[in-house]
Order: sequence, then structure tokens, then C-alpha cells
Amino acid sequence: MQLICQSASLLGINNFCPEMYDNALKPAFVNHMNKFGLSFGTQEEFEFRFQLFQQKDAELAKINSDPENTFTVGHNKFSTWTESEYKRLLSTHIPDVESNIVELPEGPIPDAVDWRAKGAVNAVKN
Repeated sequence: MQLICQSASLLGINNFCPEMYDNALKPAFVNHMNKFGLSFGTQEEFEFRFQLFQQKDAELAKINSDPENTFTVGHNKFSTWTESEYKRLLSTHIPDVESNIVELPEGPIPDAVDWRAKGAVNAVKN
């Protein structure tokens, strides 16, 4: 039965043997918490984040089991985040882009430019 449960978990079928899957991943989850400095204030929050970790672990196992992939994936600090938390993080880091685009004239480039005359720099002071 344990072999069947392990095979099911590798295929991403977490509900087949949840007690075995929980027991196998709890130490990995605790290590994950220690690695990324996570702590959860309530048992409910711990269980909720552990469930997210299990789901992510099943997704990662499915990706890693694909023989076509030339890469492997693993857990990171986002493995206990909900989709909305992750999207919120991404949306806050997109800078506001101002339309400060300057169109440069086409044509020949001058051999020299007096930046003092254009007001870009001060005249040389002695």
C-alpha cells in the first residue's frame, strides 16, 4: 500500500493517501520554514501553508518527472504563497513608466557640440 501511495503522490494525486503524504512532507516543510525564516501564528495557518506546500510539491514532482525536461525545479520562498499573494507581489514591483521619450532628429551627426551653448553645462570657471 505504501508503494501505491508513493506512486500516487509522484503523479500529483495527493488525496489518495493523505496521511502518508503528510508524514513524508512534514520534515521537508519544517526545513523549508527554517530555511526561509517562516513562522505561522496559528495551527490553522500552519496547516493552510502546509497544504499549499504540498500542492506545490506535487506540481514540482510532475514537472521533474517529465523526461522531456532538461531541467529540474524545486521549492523556493514562494512555495507557501497563494496565487493572489504572488500576483500582488508582482504587481507592486512594476514601476510607473512616464512618457519621457525624446525623439532625436534623423540626419547627419555634427562633428562637435558646444554643450555650454545648449545650456547643458556651465562655462569653464577659473
